[in-house]
Amino acid sequence: RQPDIVIVEGLNVLQAGGSRDGRPAPMFVSDFFDFSIYVDAHETDIEQWYIERFQTLRETVFQSPSSYFHRYAAFTPAQAEATARRIWESINLVNLRQNVLPTRERAHLILEKGRDHAVRRVKLPRAAPPLSESARRVLARKLKVLMVLNLQSTQSLAAAAGLAPAR
Repeated sequence: RQPDIVIVEGLNVLQAGGSRDGRPAPMFVSDFFDFSIYVDAHETDIEQWYIERFQTLRETVFQSPSSYFHRYAAFTPAQAEATARRIWESINLVNLRQNVLPTRERAHLILEKGRDHAVRRVKLPRAAPPLSESARRVLARKLKVLMVLNLQSTQSLAAAAGLAPAR
């Protein structure tokens, strides 16, 4: 049996490239997506989440001697924060700006998260293709779950998908 919906997640799944030297543009996995969602947030929030996650990992999985990151386990919270900021600024922020953010406008739907991870805004930068009936049913079930979680943007998401909000 084939699934109704396949979810592909990743930092660069919406990447695209132009043609080089007059050759045809290469194909990307995103060329085969029927519908795409980009989860966006302010850079300062993403940085804060990264630092918080680094601190949590320092106190948990980094403690294992077999962890590649075990060298960070003995850091004080201040040392860990400084290290996380340095990694964020030199690697993750650069990747976000150069590789991830440029793919945002390729998405059919952009969900903007606030510092508390709640969806604050829903954007439709381009027209979405029509969804198959089975995909619409699955999405409607997912929207019902979102409504139970009380996301303010669920009705906008439902309208974007051409669905009435699930009850």
